[in-house]
Amino acid sequence: MSRILGVDVGGTFTDFFLIDDQSGETWVHKVNSTPDDPSRAILQGIDALTPDMPDGLAFLAHGTTVATNALIQRRGANVALITTSGFRDLLEIGRQTRPKIYDLKIDNPEPLVPRHLRFEVTERIDGKGAVDTPLAEADLDDVIDKIKASGADAVAVCFLFAFLNPCHEQVVGQALRTRLPGVEISVTSEVQPEFREYARFSTTVLNAYLQPLVSRYMNNLAAALADRARDAKIGISQSSGGLMSIE
Repeated sequence: MSRILGVDVGGTFTDFFLIDDQSGETWVHKVNSTPDDPSRAILQGIDALTPDMPDGLAFLAHGTTVATNALIQRRGANVALITTSGFRDLLEIGRQTRPKIYDLKIDNPEPLVPRHLRFEVTERIDGKGAVDTPLAEADLDDVIDKIKASGADAVAVCFLFAFLNPCHEQVVGQALRTRLPGVEISVTSEVQPEFREYARFSTTVLNAYLQPLVSRYMNNLAAALADRARDAKIGISQSSGGLMSIE
């Protein structure tokens, strides 16, 4: 017997579709979601569908809106930002896109990183990828001390032109991982190494904002499925429509 299970975890319900790829027989199931730990709802559904799941499940495809819901509801991590000196407010300035240019009462969403958690360090990579201003190690040590005192859960490192030359971001990322164990670190040259700083910065901040929540969820899910579906391959759906591993 070889079964394939599809699971969709939403904010209200968790839905299941199970198919036996030999007989063609199908089953559907629905349980209430468990927002405190979404993996619990998945295990409830697995237990209800097939008690013999450890021996019968070949593949589990998993989709979820957990990250989207966390963003909409502003339930992500407490994020700090390290950026090039002079660019602390770039997240608020944006790209000057104004869908309603003459609307004086339009409200813009608050940045995911409050201003008091945005820190600058002296450094500069120029538009050709050359080091214009070396990274100031003294600045970095002071900033890391402040971030540690702030209790931030995650840090986004966002330097100008790092997609051309990531050397400064790599130094800062390594220093953060060494001095702040347990804190999630997101670096633009790893997350979104593309030109246009606002898009790159905001994407990396979003990654940092959601990473602690999603990492905790995925780790719990992997541990739980190791017992309930030990032989199954697991695919997590991506926005592109493909699948990726939990790792």
